[in-house]
Amino acid sequence: MRNYLLLGAIFIAVSTLAGCGGGSGSIGASTSGVGGLGPHFSSDIAVNNFTAATTASFDLTFIDLATTTAYITDRNNASVDKINYATGNRGVVAYINSGAGTFSGCRNAANVPVPCSAAVTANSGPNGLDGIGPGGNGSLLMAADVGQLMVVNTATNTIQSVIPNVGTPVVGGANNRRNDEGCFLPANAAG
Repeated sequence: MRNYLLLGAIFIAVSTLAGCGGGSGSIGASTSGVGGLGPHFSSDIAVNNFTAATTASFDLTFIDLATTTAYITDRNNASVDKINYATGNRGVVAYINSGAGTFSGCRNAANVPVPCSAAVTANSGPNGLDGIGPGGNGSLLMAADVGQLMVVNTATNTIQSVIPNVGTPVVGGANNRRNDEGCFLPANAAG
């Protein structure tokens, strides 16, 4: 029995290392992932209003593999950051923060905009992020915020529509509810 446990532990360790590109001792040696590379660091990408001295307030990321684009919830800029990660073209494409509504950004207990180091999580957003376009792709994203959900159109880089929380104020107040992570179930997947 003891030998089976030892073999099981070794199998899990080897599988984990091989899946992360660590099996050969070099970063990115795996053939899985985008461009034949496993997870690895490739470069820094500059983001507005963010320095080494800034308290970062990013939450979730949605990756659109077909367009080599990452979307990151960014409370520092009260936006969803659209980032191209293709080789040779890396960088922020857009800060999506206008249209039918605006994101909360970093706010204190009185619901006043503040630097993120002084922010209260319950009053700050955007938070969760899900692809809700046809087939769950990234043509439309659902971004959770304080007291509302935002539908983000990635083709126009705008907030397409705002869905307020039912029964709560949309902005501020002790009863405001912060939306957070979410799940998306396409209509054709309901059983």
